[in-house]
Amino acid sequence: MKILAWDTSSHVGTVALLEGKDPSHSQIRSVWTQPIKVSHSETLLLGIDSALNDAQVEIGSIDLLVVGNGPGSFTGLRVGAMTAKTLAHTMKKPLIGVSSSLGLLEAVQIPMGTPAFVLRDAAMGQCFY
Repeated sequence: MKILAWDTSSHVGTVALLEGKDPSHSQIRSVWTQPIKVSHSETLLLGIDSALNDAQVEIGSIDLLVVGNGPGSFTGLRVGAMTAKTLAHTMKKPLIGVSSSLGLLEAVQIPMGTPAFVLRDAAMGQCFY
């Protein structure tokens, strides 16, 4: 199973291509990250293309699309979600949304059952937690 995932909830754009037997047992094949200086709308598709090219995978072979659904930047989340919905619809592939915060916890491999929380900059002196 090939999974294409991205998150546009923060000032850093992230795209990952994973492959494995099923979503819970997938290995990362390619990752693209970039600080967003202008907007996700100008960089997300370039990031998707870069991740696919690095792994030498055609977009038509993707089995599942995953998008981070926040909390985070309202405009960034709209860009990520609409790109995901458009690709899922045109490719006739399943799409799931995941918490951007839970994705960060998974990335640092916090053992199951360990108390933890994510604190992220929400701008204007605010934070998401």
